[in-house]
Parts: sequence; C-alpha cells; structure tokens
Amino acid sequence: MMKVMMKMMKVMKVMMIKMMIKMMMKMKMKMKTMLMMKVMMIKKMIMRKVMKKLRMKRTRTTRTKSSTTRRGRTCTGGGSVREEGRAAARAAAARAHWDVFIESLAGR
Repeated sequence: MMKVMMKMMKVMKVMMIKMMIKMMMKMKMKMKTMLMMKVMMIKKMIMRKVMKKLRMKRTRTTRTKSSTTRRGRTCTGGGSVREEGRAAARAAAARAHWDVFIESLAGR
C-alpha cells in the first residue's frame, strides 16, 4: 500500500513540477507564489484521495442496523461504535500525516 502510494506520489510530483514550470513560463511568477500554489493543489488532491478512501471504507462494511450515513459518531450504521471510532481516528491520522508532508514541501 505505502509502496504504491510512494510510487504514485513520485510520479505525481514529477508531473506537478512539469506543469508548474509551464505555468511559470506563462505568467512569470515569483517562486514563493509558485510554492504556495503547489501546496494548495497538492492539498486539494490529497483531500480528494482521503475522502474517496473513506467512502470506499464506508461501502465495504456490512450494515446490520439500517442507516444511511456513517459519519463520525452521528449514528452507527455498519460496525460497532468501536469501528466508528477507528475510522474517525484513521481519517484524522491521514490528515495529520498529509499536513506534515505538505509542510515539508513548503519548507523546501
């Protein structure tokens, strides 16, 4: 899983940098603004990815009690309360990890 992610990220990074250079040529930007834009774009992509993952997780669990949503602690749909907590924690961890990653990118 992580290996695949790493590969993906590498490929993405290369593509992003290429795109950025093109855009820079277009509008002769300063480097700092470029970095900020890069960070924003990456953040957007990452959020999309995380959300998609969470959605996948939600659909895969077998639902015992019938309920439409399984978000946070609002109402327990699929598994037990413990499972809910775990999903929420996972989301939080992913977000934290990405923030760190983005910070490191911005630092460079």
